[in-house]
Amino acid sequence: MKRFLFHLLILSVVLNINAQVEQQRNLITDSYKHNSSNYAPNHPPIETTILSNHHIVTLTQNGTFMKIDSQGNSIWKKSLESSSRQRILSDKDDNIFLIRGSKVEKYNSDGQLIFSKDYSDILRKKDLLLTAFTTDHEGNLYICANIFYTKSLLIFKTDTDGEVLWKKKIKQKIHSWHYLDECKEVLFHNDNIYALLYNYGRSGSKINKLTSNGKQLEKFNYNDKIKQVKAFNGFIYAVGNTGSSTNDQIKIRKFDKHFTLLDSINFELPRNVYYTEKAQLSLPFATTKEEFEKRNVTAYGVNDFIIDSKNKYQIVGSANGQWRIMLNENGKLLKDERIFDEKFYKYDNITTVKGQEISTIKFYKDTLLLSGISFENDNHEERSVNNINLFLKSILLDR
Repeated sequence: MKRFLFHLLILSVVLNINAQVEQQRNLITDSYKHNSSNYAPNHPPIETTILSNHHIVTLTQNGTFMKIDSQGNSIWKKSLESSSRQRILSDKDDNIFLIRGSKVEKYNSDGQLIFSKDYSDILRKKDLLLTAFTTDHEGNLYICANIFYTKSLLIFKTDTDGEVLWKKKIKQKIHSWHYLDECKEVLFHNDNIYALLYNYGRSGSKINKLTSNGKQLEKFNYNDKIKQVKAFNGFIYAVGNTGSSTNDQIKIRKFDKHFTLLDSINFELPRNVYYTEKAQLSLPFATTKEEFEKRNVTAYGVNDFIIDSKNKYQIVGSANGQWRIMLNENGKLLKDERIFDEKFYKYDNITTVKGQEISTIKFYKDTLLLSGISFENDNHEERSVNNINLFLKSILLDR
Protein backbone atom coordinates (compact mmCIF):
# COMPACT_ATOMS: atom_id res chain seq x y z
CA MET A 1 0.00 0.00 0.00
CA LYS A 2 2.80 2.43 0.89
CA ARG A 3 4.53 2.05 -2.44
CA PHE A 4 1.22 2.48 -4.27
CA LEU A 5 0.33 5.59 -2.28
CA PHE A 6 3.73 7.05 -3.15
CA HIS A 7 2.83 6.86 -6.83
CA LEU A 8 -0.51 8.56 -6.32
CA LEU A 9 -0.19 11.27 -3.68
CA ILE A 10 1.46 14.66 -4.12
CA LEU A 11 2.77 16.57 -1.16
CA SER A 12 2.98 20.34 -1.54
CA VAL A 13 4.50 21.24 1.83
CA VAL A 14 8.21 21.94 2.18
CA LEU A 15 9.34 22.11 5.79
CA ASN A 16 12.77 23.49 6.72
CA ILE A 17 13.94 23.47 10.32
CA ASN A 18 17.19 25.25 11.21
CA ALA A 19 18.11 25.00 7.52
CA GLN A 20 21.65 25.46 6.34
CA VAL A 21 22.33 27.88 3.52
CA GLU A 22 22.63 25.77 0.41
CA GLN A 23 23.49 26.38 -3.22
CA GLN A 24 21.94 23.87 -5.62
CA ARG A 25 23.06 23.09 -9.15
CA ASN A 26 21.36 20.76 -11.62
CA LEU A 27 24.10 18.81 -13.38
CA ILE A 28 22.44 16.40 -15.84
CA THR A 29 19.12 14.84 -16.78
CA ASP A 30 18.41 11.73 -18.83
CA SER A 31 14.93 11.54 -20.37
CA TYR A 32 13.43 8.53 -22.11
CA LYS A 33 10.42 6.20 -22.28
CA HIS A 34 10.37 2.69 -20.88
CA ASN A 35 8.10 -0.26 -20.34
CA SER A 36 8.21 -2.92 -17.65
CA SER A 37 10.59 -5.12 -19.63
CA ASN A 38 13.63 -2.87 -19.23
CA TYR A 39 13.08 -0.99 -15.98
CA ALA A 40 13.01 -1.98 -12.31
CA PRO A 41 11.81 0.82 -10.00
CA ASN A 42 13.10 -0.93 -6.85
CA HIS A 43 16.74 -0.62 -7.94
CA PRO A 44 18.81 2.58 -8.30
CA PRO A 45 17.98 3.91 -11.78
CA ILE A 46 20.97 6.28 -11.73
CA GLU A 47 24.21 5.89 -9.80
CA THR A 48 27.47 7.79 -9.53
CA THR A 49 31.05 7.37 -8.43
CA ILE A 50 33.40 10.25 -7.60
CA LEU A 51 37.02 10.12 -8.79
CA SER A 52 40.06 11.47 -6.94
CA ASN A 53 39.96 14.76 -8.94
CA HIS A 54 36.24 15.14 -8.04
CA HIS A 55 35.08 14.34 -11.55
CA ILE A 56 31.81 12.42 -11.49
CA VAL A 57 31.03 9.28 -13.47
CA THR A 58 27.37 8.38 -13.91
CA LEU A 59 25.57 5.24 -15.07
CA THR A 60 21.82 5.05 -15.75
CA GLN A 61 19.38 2.24 -16.46
CA ASN A 62 18.94 3.78 -19.89
CA GLY A 63 22.57 2.93 -20.69
CA THR A 64 23.98 6.46 -20.38
CA PHE A 65 27.56 6.19 -19.12
CA MET A 66 29.30 9.54 -18.80
CA LYS A 67 31.92 11.58 -17.01
CA ILE A 68 31.35 15.20 -16.01
CA ASP A 69 33.19 17.83 -14.01
CA SER A 70 31.78 19.38 -10.84
CA GLN A 71 29.98 22.04 -12.91
CA GLY A 72 28.17 19.45 -15.01
CA ASN A 73 30.28 19.86 -18.16
CA SER A 74 30.57 16.64 -20.14
CA ILE A 75 34.09 15.17 -20.47
CA TRP A 76 33.06 11.99 -22.26
CA LYS A 77 29.82 10.10 -22.84
CA LYS A 78 29.00 6.60 -24.02
CA SER A 79 25.77 4.74 -24.76
CA LEU A 80 25.63 1.20 -23.41
CA GLU A 81 22.91 -1.42 -23.71
CA SER A 82 20.18 -0.60 -21.18
CA SER A 83 19.92 -2.76 -18.09
CA SER A 84 17.40 -2.86 -15.26
CA ARG A 85 20.19 -3.87 -12.87
CA GLN A 86 23.46 -1.98 -12.82
CA ARG A 87 25.91 -0.68 -10.27
CA ILE A 88 29.05 1.46 -10.49
CA LEU A 89 32.13 2.05 -8.33
CA SER A 90 35.72 3.24 -8.69
CA ASP A 91 38.93 2.05 -7.03
CA LYS A 92 41.93 3.86 -5.55
CA ASP A 93 43.49 4.17 -9.03
CA ASP A 94 40.32 5.71 -10.54
CA ASN A 95 39.49 2.59 -12.51
CA ILE A 96 35.73 2.36 -13.01
CA PHE A 97 33.83 -0.91 -12.55
CA LEU A 98 30.29 -1.62 -13.71
CA ILE A 99 28.07 -4.60 -13.06
CA ARG A 100 25.30 -5.03 -15.62
CA GLY A 101 23.26 -8.22 -15.62
CA SER A 102 25.80 -11.05 -15.23
CA LYS A 103 28.76 -9.00 -16.52
CA VAL A 104 31.51 -7.00 -14.85
CA GLU A 105 33.17 -4.31 -16.96
CA LYS A 106 36.31 -2.36 -16.11
CA TYR A 107 37.14 1.01 -17.66
CA ASN A 108 39.93 3.48 -17.11
CA SER A 109 39.14 7.07 -16.14
CA ASP A 110 39.08 8.07 -19.83
CA GLY A 111 36.20 5.67 -20.47
CA GLN A 112 38.29 3.09 -22.34
CA LEU A 113 37.19 -0.52 -21.79
CA ILE A 114 39.84 -2.68 -20.08
CA PHE A 115 37.82 -5.89 -19.83
CA SER A 116 34.27 -7.27 -19.90
CA LYS A 117 33.62 -10.62 -18.23
CA ASP A 118 30.39 -12.62 -18.09
CA TYR A 119 30.33 -14.56 -14.83
CA SER A 120 27.37 -16.70 -15.82
CA ASP A 121 29.88 -18.37 -18.16
CA ILE A 122 32.89 -18.21 -15.84
CA LEU A 123 31.00 -19.63 -12.84
CA ARG A 124 28.81 -21.90 -14.99
CA LYS A 125 25.64 -20.42 -13.52
CA LYS A 126 23.15 -19.88 -16.34
CA ASP A 127 20.66 -17.78 -14.36
CA LEU A 128 23.12 -15.49 -12.56
CA LEU A 129 22.25 -11.85 -11.82
CA LEU A 130 24.86 -9.61 -10.19
CA THR A 131 23.20 -7.30 -7.65
CA ALA A 132 25.88 -5.52 -5.57
CA PHE A 133 29.63 -5.15 -5.23
CA THR A 134 32.40 -3.32 -3.43
CA THR A 135 36.18 -3.06 -3.51
CA ASP A 136 38.96 -3.18 -0.94
CA HIS A 137 42.19 -1.18 -0.55
CA GLU A 138 44.02 -3.52 -2.95
CA GLY A 139 41.42 -3.21 -5.71
CA ASN A 140 39.87 -6.66 -5.24
CA LEU A 141 36.13 -6.94 -5.87
CA TYR A 142 33.52 -8.63 -3.66
CA ILE A 143 30.40 -9.38 -5.69
CA CYS A 144 26.93 -10.57 -4.69
CA ALA A 145 24.65 -12.42 -7.09
CA ASN A 146 21.22 -14.04 -7.28
CA ILE A 147 20.90 -17.47 -8.81
CA PHE A 148 17.39 -17.50 -10.26
CA TYR A 149 15.15 -20.52 -9.71
CA THR A 150 17.21 -21.61 -6.70
CA LYS A 151 17.13 -20.81 -2.98
CA SER A 152 20.71 -19.57 -2.88
CA LEU A 153 22.81 -16.43 -3.22
CA LEU A 154 26.40 -16.33 -4.35
CA ILE A 155 29.21 -14.12 -3.03
CA PHE A 156 32.56 -14.24 -4.79
CA LYS A 157 35.86 -12.37 -4.79
CA THR A 158 37.94 -11.38 -7.80
CA ASP A 159 41.24 -9.65 -8.19
CA THR A 160 41.48 -6.31 -10.01
CA ASP A 161 41.70 -8.17 -13.33
CA GLY A 162 38.44 -10.00 -12.71
CA GLU A 163 39.94 -13.42 -11.94
CA VAL A 164 37.82 -15.35 -9.40
CA LEU A 165 39.70 -15.99 -6.13
CA TRP A 166 36.92 -17.74 -4.20
CA LYS A 167 33.14 -18.17 -4.17
CA LYS A 168 30.65 -18.82 -1.37
CA LYS A 169 27.07 -20.04 -1.75
CA ILE A 170 24.56 -18.84 0.85
CA LYS A 171 21.48 -21.06 1.14
CA GLN A 172 18.23 -19.71 2.55
CA LYS A 173 15.43 -21.54 4.34
CA ILE A 174 12.49 -20.52 2.15
CA HIS A 175 9.59 -22.36 0.50
CA SER A 176 10.16 -20.93 -2.97
CA TRP A 177 12.87 -19.00 -4.80
CA HIS A 178 10.36 -16.15 -5.14
CA TYR A 179 10.99 -15.39 -1.44
CA LEU A 180 14.76 -15.24 -1.81
CA ASP A 181 16.37 -12.34 0.07
CA GLU A 182 18.45 -10.44 -2.45
CA CYS A 183 21.87 -9.05 -1.62
CA LYS A 184 21.39 -5.28 -1.90
CA GLU A 185 24.71 -3.93 -0.60
CA VAL A 186 28.19 -5.24 0.18
CA LEU A 187 30.54 -3.47 2.60
CA PHE A 188 34.25 -4.20 3.09
CA HIS A 189 35.46 -2.99 6.50
CA ASN A 190 38.24 -4.09 8.87
CA ASP A 191 39.09 -7.07 6.60
CA ASN A 192 35.53 -8.40 6.83
CA ILE A 193 32.60 -8.40 4.40
CA TYR A 194 29.05 -7.40 5.34
CA ALA A 195 26.29 -8.42 2.94
CA LEU A 196 22.91 -6.72 3.39
CA LEU A 197 19.98 -8.93 2.35
CA TYR A 198 16.25 -8.31 2.05
CA ASN A 199 13.22 -8.94 -0.14
CA TYR A 200 10.95 -6.05 -1.16
CA GLY A 201 7.88 -8.25 -0.75
CA ARG A 202 8.61 -9.21 2.85
CA SER A 203 9.39 -7.43 6.09
CA GLY A 204 12.73 -7.63 7.83
CA SER A 205 16.36 -7.73 6.69
CA LYS A 206 19.58 -9.64 7.32
CA ILE A 207 23.30 -8.90 7.44
CA ASN A 208 25.80 -11.69 6.81
CA LYS A 209 29.34 -11.20 8.10
CA LEU A 210 32.17 -13.04 6.33
CA THR A 211 35.95 -12.84 6.34
CA SER A 212 37.77 -11.49 3.30
CA ASN A 213 38.51 -15.16 2.49
CA GLY A 214 34.83 -16.06 2.36
CA LYS A 215 34.43 -17.79 5.72
CA GLN A 216 30.97 -17.27 7.22
CA LEU A 217 31.28 -15.65 10.66
CA GLU A 218 27.81 -14.54 11.78
CA LYS A 219 24.28 -13.90 10.56
CA PHE A 220 22.16 -11.07 11.96
CA ASN A 221 18.36 -10.85 11.59
CA TYR A 222 16.36 -7.62 11.98
CA ASN A 223 12.59 -7.04 12.11
CA ASP A 224 12.86 -3.67 10.34
CA LYS A 225 14.15 -3.15 6.80
CA ILE A 226 17.73 -1.88 6.75
CA LYS A 227 18.24 -0.19 3.38
CA GLN A 228 21.94 0.75 3.53
CA VAL A 229 25.03 -0.28 5.50
CA LYS A 230 28.14 1.94 5.29
CA ALA A 231 31.35 2.76 7.16
CA PHE A 232 32.29 6.26 8.32
CA ASN A 233 35.16 7.31 10.60
CA GLY A 234 35.92 3.75 11.70
CA PHE A 235 32.33 2.86 12.58
CA ILE A 236 29.65 0.91 10.71
CA TYR A 237 26.17 2.43 10.32
CA ALA A 238 22.96 0.73 9.19
CA VAL A 239 19.96 2.90 8.27
CA GLY A 240 16.41 2.03 7.24
CA ASN A 241 12.81 2.49 8.23
CA THR A 242 10.22 0.32 9.94
CA GLY A 243 7.77 0.47 7.03
CA SER A 244 4.63 0.84 9.17
CA SER A 245 1.94 2.92 7.45
CA THR A 246 0.61 4.08 10.83
CA ASN A 247 3.81 4.74 12.78
CA ASP A 248 6.80 4.78 10.46
CA GLN A 249 10.21 5.45 11.99
CA ILE A 250 13.75 5.89 10.77
CA LYS A 251 16.07 3.50 12.58
CA ILE A 252 19.82 4.16 12.77
CA ARG A 253 22.26 1.64 14.23
CA LYS A 254 25.92 2.34 15.00
CA PHE A 255 28.44 -0.51 15.35
CA ASP A 256 32.13 -0.69 16.22
CA LYS A 257 34.70 -2.25 13.88
CA HIS A 258 33.81 -5.73 15.19
CA PHE A 259 30.09 -5.13 14.49
CA THR A 260 29.16 -4.79 18.15
CA LEU A 261 26.12 -2.51 18.51
CA LEU A 262 27.06 0.77 20.19
CA ASP A 263 23.95 2.90 19.72
CA SER A 264 20.48 2.86 18.18
CA ILE A 265 18.29 5.84 17.26
CA ASN A 266 14.58 5.75 16.43
CA PHE A 267 13.11 8.85 14.81
CA GLU A 268 9.32 8.92 14.37
CA LEU A 269 8.33 10.32 10.99
CA PRO A 270 5.46 12.85 10.74
CA ARG A 271 2.23 12.28 8.86
CA ASN A 272 2.53 12.75 5.10
CA VAL A 273 -0.52 10.87 3.82
CA TYR A 274 -3.82 12.72 3.41
CA TYR A 275 -7.20 11.84 1.98
CA THR A 276 -7.60 13.06 -1.60
CA GLU A 277 -9.74 12.11 -4.57
CA LYS A 278 -6.74 10.50 -6.25
CA ALA A 279 -5.93 8.50 -3.11
CA GLN A 280 -9.53 7.26 -2.97
CA LEU A 281 -9.29 6.08 -6.58
CA SER A 282 -6.31 3.91 -5.65
CA LEU A 283 -8.40 1.82 -3.24
CA PRO A 284 -10.58 -1.15 -4.25
CA PHE A 285 -13.28 -0.03 -1.80
CA ALA A 286 -14.95 3.19 -0.69
CA THR A 287 -13.88 4.74 2.61
CA THR A 288 -14.35 7.92 4.59
CA LYS A 289 -11.65 10.52 5.21
CA GLU A 290 -11.50 9.53 8.89
CA GLU A 291 -11.12 5.81 8.14
CA PHE A 292 -8.51 6.45 5.46
CA GLU A 293 -6.31 8.73 7.58
CA LYS A 294 -6.55 6.39 10.57
CA ARG A 295 -5.13 3.48 8.53
CA ASN A 296 -2.67 5.54 6.45
CA VAL A 297 -0.42 8.01 8.25
CA THR A 298 3.00 7.69 6.67
CA ALA A 299 4.43 6.71 3.28
CA TYR A 300 8.22 6.98 3.39
CA GLY A 301 11.00 5.06 1.74
CA VAL A 302 14.64 5.34 2.81
CA ASN A 303 17.02 4.81 -0.13
CA ASP A 304 20.45 6.03 0.94
CA PHE A 305 22.39 8.03 3.54
CA ILE A 306 25.75 9.59 4.35
CA ILE A 307 27.32 11.23 7.38
CA ASP A 308 28.65 14.64 6.39
CA SER A 309 31.72 16.54 7.62
CA LYS A 310 29.76 17.93 10.58
CA ASN A 311 28.67 14.44 11.71
CA LYS A 312 25.10 14.96 10.57
CA TYR A 313 22.99 12.18 9.08
CA GLN A 314 21.79 13.09 5.58
CA ILE A 315 19.10 10.56 4.58
CA VAL A 316 17.29 10.53 1.22
CA GLY A 317 14.44 8.65 -0.38
CA SER A 318 10.77 9.10 -1.16
CA ALA A 319 8.02 10.84 0.77
CA ASN A 320 5.45 11.50 -1.95
CA GLY A 321 8.26 13.28 -3.76
CA GLN A 322 11.98 13.94 -3.41
CA TRP A 323 12.85 13.66 0.27
CA ARG A 324 15.94 14.60 2.26
CA ILE A 325 16.07 14.63 6.04
CA MET A 326 18.96 15.75 8.23
CA LEU A 327 19.46 14.63 11.84
CA ASN A 328 22.25 15.38 14.27
CA GLU A 329 24.25 12.56 15.86
CA ASN A 330 21.67 12.30 18.67
CA GLY A 331 18.72 12.00 16.29
CA LYS A 332 17.44 15.58 16.58
CA LEU A 333 15.68 16.84 13.44
CA LEU A 334 17.57 19.63 11.68
CA LYS A 335 15.93 19.56 8.26
CA ASP A 336 12.97 17.86 6.59
CA GLU A 337 12.80 18.79 2.91
CA ARG A 338 10.19 17.36 0.56
CA ILE A 339 9.94 18.53 -3.03
CA PHE A 340 7.64 17.51 -5.83
CA ASP A 341 9.06 19.14 -8.95
CA GLU A 342 6.29 19.54 -11.53
CA LYS A 343 8.67 20.63 -14.30
CA PHE A 344 9.26 16.98 -15.20
CA TYR A 345 5.62 16.30 -16.06
CA LYS A 346 3.30 17.00 -18.98
CA TYR A 347 0.00 15.45 -17.78
CA ASP A 348 -2.24 16.37 -14.86
CA ASN A 349 -5.30 14.16 -15.11
CA ILE A 350 -7.07 12.40 -12.26
CA THR A 351 -5.75 9.08 -13.61
CA THR A 352 -2.18 10.28 -14.10
CA VAL A 353 0.28 8.31 -11.98
CA LYS A 354 3.35 10.29 -10.93
CA GLY A 355 6.36 9.40 -8.86
CA GLN A 356 9.53 11.13 -7.76
CA GLU A 357 12.33 10.23 -5.37
CA ILE A 358 16.01 10.64 -4.55
CA SER A 359 17.87 7.37 -5.10
CA THR A 360 21.44 8.01 -3.93
CA ILE A 361 23.49 10.54 -1.99
CA LYS A 362 27.25 11.07 -1.85
CA PHE A 363 29.41 13.68 -0.12
CA TYR A 364 32.70 15.35 -1.07
CA LYS A 365 34.29 18.76 -0.35
CA ASP A 366 31.22 20.11 1.53
CA THR A 367 29.08 19.11 -1.45
CA LEU A 368 26.17 16.70 -1.55
CA LEU A 369 25.62 14.80 -4.80
CA LEU A 370 22.04 13.57 -5.24
CA SER A 371 20.67 11.36 -8.00
CA GLY A 372 17.05 10.44 -8.51
CA ILE A 373 14.08 9.78 -10.75
CA SER A 374 10.71 11.21 -11.70
CA PHE A 375 8.29 9.12 -13.74
CA GLU A 376 4.82 9.52 -15.17
CA ASN A 377 2.18 7.21 -16.60
CA ASP A 378 -0.98 8.54 -18.21
CA ASN A 379 -3.82 6.93 -20.16
CA HIS A 380 -3.16 9.29 -23.08
CA GLU A 381 -0.37 6.85 -23.93
CA GLU A 382 -0.11 3.09 -23.67
CA ARG A 383 -0.49 2.12 -20.04
CA SER A 384 2.75 0.13 -20.13
CA VAL A 385 4.73 3.20 -21.23
CA ASN A 386 6.26 5.52 -18.66
CA ASN A 387 7.96 8.87 -19.20
CA ILE A 388 11.22 8.91 -17.25
CA ASN A 389 13.47 11.75 -16.16
CA LEU A 390 16.63 10.87 -14.26
CA PHE A 391 18.42 13.75 -12.58
CA LEU A 392 21.72 14.51 -10.90
CA LYS A 393 22.20 17.62 -8.79
CA SER A 394 24.79 18.99 -6.39
CA ILE A 395 24.19 20.96 -3.19
CA LEU A 396 26.97 23.05 -1.71
CA LEU A 397 26.53 23.23 2.05
CA ASP A 398 27.37 26.35 3.98
CA ARG A 399 30.76 25.98 5.66
